[in-house]
Amino acid sequence: MKKFVMMCLLLGMFALSLSGTAQEAGVNTGTLTVVVTGIKNNDGLIMMALSNSEENYHSKEESPYLGMAGEIQNKQSTLVVEDLPFGEYAIKLFHDANENGEMDFNFLGIPKEDYAFSNNAKGALGLPKYNKAKFEFKENMTIEISMSSKENAE
Repeated sequence: MKKFVMMCLLLGMFALSLSGTAQEAGVNTGTLTVVVTGIKNNDGLIMMALSNSEENYHSKEESPYLGMAGEIQNKQSTLVVEDLPFGEYAIKLFHDANENGEMDFNFLGIPKEDYAFSNNAKGALGLPKYNKAKFEFKENMTIEISMSSKENAE
């Protein structure tokens, strides 16, 4: 769980942009659309960390490939990453309801804000393994991730 928290803290770097360098280098790119459903209310932001390796998915020191924030409307958020190089990725999300840029925990260390992962992966007492959350991005695609508390209950 602490690894997840550290990665979420790194999301304070909102809206990191991908420059055109991938296209300039001749790498195939596309658009990834992430639709987040099951959000309790329209307060705050959805914070997303997009990792492109097991190392930056789990690491406390290494930043995710991309971090961004999305607005919430009608208890849903849509985050769009354009010019994303094709490859393998995993996503971590949390609902930053109070917009303080970090995931909040109670005195027992249990998250007070909802969270979710690509493939709606679940972890046993913390961050799911990279292999459960990873997906192959090889064409323009839309994925849906549910933030529903019931689905995230362990």
